[in-house]
Formats: sequence, C-alpha cells, structure tokens
Amino acid sequence: MLIAFAQGLTLGFSMIIAIGAQNAFVLRQGIRNENLFWVCLTCALSDIVLIITGVFLFDYLQVKSPELVFWAKAAGALYLTGYSIKIIYSVWRNPSTLTPSKNNKSGASVMMSILMSLGVTWLNPHVYLDTVVLIGSVATIFGDNKIFFGAGASLASIIFFFCLGYLAKSLRKFLATPITWKVIDITVAIIMLLIAGELVRSL
Repeated sequence: MLIAFAQGLTLGFSMIIAIGAQNAFVLRQGIRNENLFWVCLTCALSDIVLIITGVFLFDYLQVKSPELVFWAKAAGALYLTGYSIKIIYSVWRNPSTLTPSKNNKSGASVMMSILMSLGVTWLNPHVYLDTVVLIGSVATIFGDNKIFFGAGASLASIIFFFCLGYLAKSLRKFLATPITWKVIDITVAIIMLLIAGELVRSL
C-alpha cells in the first residue's frame, strides 16, 4: 500500500515537473498573484480527474482486453526510456529554464483565469499521454493497491501546483538558473528509467 502510494507520488512529480505551458502559466500567475488559488486548484483537479480516469480505465481494460494493456505497458516503457534519453541529451545541449518575463497583473477575472487554466491543461494532447495512458498503465502493476498509486500521483499534482504558484516569486531566480534544471532533469530522467524497468518486468 505504502509502496504503491510512494511510487505514484514519485511518478506524479517526475511527469508534472517537466516544463510546459501549464507550469509556465501557473508560475506566471503566481508572480502576478492573480486569482492564484483558483488557478492552482483548477490545474490540480484537472490532473486528478485525468489520473483517476487512467487508473480505472486500465483496470477495466485489464479484464476486457489484457492484450491492449500489455501493449500500453510496452509503449509506456518505450516512451519513458526515450523521454529519459531526450532529457539527458537536452541537459547538455539546451538546459531548461522557466522564467516568465511579465509580472504585471492582466486584470483577468476569476472565471477567465479558470478557463485559461482549463485550456492549458485539457487542450494539451501531451497531458493525456502522461496521465491517462502512462499513469493508468503503470497503476496496473499494483493490482488491488492501484488506488493508492493513483492517490499518490494525485497528491503530487496538488503539492506541485500550489507550491509552484505560491512560491513563484521566491522560485523565480532559482528556476532561472540552468544548473538547477540540470539537476532536476537528470533526477527526473533516472526516475523515469527506473519506472520503465518496473513496466518491463511486469509484462
């Protein structure tokens, strides 16, 4: 139970920490301090819905179509391995940074900020691969404890978005340093490779 929860939390962090439109948007809203609670809550709840969908979808598919789950696991392992190699390569070629330049408030309403949060989440095709497919397929490894795996991944989203948003001003200089992202990227790559190995062993 605890192992499933811890692995879900670890995988959740490793997937969500990658730089993308969603993270950049939350960071910018944090720097602006504009409708921040609703932005963080919307992004976190969206991820939770997608994670739960993935966990239960693959649980259903494991009974109805085990062959599909097999290939999803194989694809997930291949994706994680390839993505890890890409991350490691980019560490030396093009170090990541996350530094939104604008810090003035835009005057957007709460509803507009929520809609923008939904947009950068649900209109991003990559989010479905990370949450529904990848986390859902990995969850099948844990059998009856899959719900704890999903809970760990969900908690990672909550912690990450609220920390990123509310610590945005403090983290701004920290996240602008290439060496910081080298350490983060290499750590994420190692975690992904380890989880890919778990997927291969479960085939």
